[in-house]
Amino acid sequence: MLSLHLDHKEFRDRIQSLRKKLEESRLEALIAYSTCGDALPGNVSYLSNFQSAEEEGQSAVVITRDKETLVIDIDWEMPRAREDCPFESKYCTDLSQGIIDTFRTSGVSGNVGVAGWHHLPAYVYLGITEKCPQVRLHETRILQEMRAIKSRAETKLMREAARITDIAHKAALRKMNPGVPEWRVVAAAEEALLFEGARPSFISEFGSGTRTALVNPLPTNRKIKRGDLCLLDMGAAHRGYRGDIARMKVAGRPAREQRDLMDLEYECLKKAIAAVRPGAKCSDVHRIGKKPIVEAGYEKHGGWTASGHSNGLEQHEWPFLDEHTDVLLQEGMIFCVEPGFTIPDKGTFRLEQMVLVTETGHETLTKCEIYNW
Repeated sequence: MLSLHLDHKEFRDRIQSLRKKLEESRLEALIAYSTCGDALPGNVSYLSNFQSAEEEGQSAVVITRDKETLVIDIDWEMPRAREDCPFESKYCTDLSQGIIDTFRTSGVSGNVGVAGWHHLPAYVYLGITEKCPQVRLHETRILQEMRAIKSRAETKLMREAARITDIAHKAALRKMNPGVPEWRVVAAAEEALLFEGARPSFISEFGSGTRTALVNPLPTNRKIKRGDLCLLDMGAAHRGYRGDIARMKVAGRPAREQRDLMDLEYECLKKAIAAVRPGAKCSDVHRIGKKPIVEAGYEKHGGWTASGHSNGLEQHEWPFLDEHTDVLLQEGMIFCVEPGFTIPDKGTFRLEQMVLVTETGHETLTKCEIYNW
């Protein structure tokens, strides 16, 4: 993976803004925690430019009123941490002890926010609360809300991730033909993005025929048959920022029913994207995108609780386009819009686009042909 290599001023500005928000929330410090390797790296990467390359690696950025420190628990990653991170990096076999040392240096003795609360390991939580009983840990969404609105530099990286994602999907679409094994389609897509200096955003999903009804099928040795519905959902990660779209195609001439169902999905996608603008609610975009599916009676099959999600340093980021999220869309947010549906024994019908919320409406970042039937 290519390192972010954003200007260090970008990170200083983020930390300065974060400190103001911590003060407003009466928090003395923030623990920004990220899980192992490539699972959920966003919190640490956003503040430090560092992402662990090890599946067992734990890391956290500690922000106090006067200090910022990256703490990692794998010693051989220290040289890269020092190179990538614009502030102090330190290694500690026990992540909680590294956090505690920073608290003591800065005199932290009160309320501390935790970004990544639901993933913070029990041993880290217990280590801090037992050794520093005066420190009170609280879940906070401050960092989550900051990450939702992309800066100009981030948007530029997301545009490039979208461009490479388009290239990968175009390569895959050319391989969706009778007799081609499913894995070969994914290989074509991933080869294309690797040649562009990117890597897969997540485990690439591809299925053919009724296997698409698995919703997120993984490729197998199964050979595509004539008349099969093919579904690919994958993206390119460029300097840590992740693309994510989905495309459908029928291998050969589609049957009338297939065409009608794919047309319905295309209509849903267009309606959902048209609803993206500043001030709109996430839940409204979801309802508008799902309305044609509900009216056609396919909602009864269930399995779809959202019509999209934000993305950036992680594939799935807050906020989500679902019925329970009434967050207002703001300029600078980027969403993967995908109001799909599944019919047992027929397949999953899903199209997905990356959409930027602009000052006056929206801009679709991904350009790969949608109508492939």
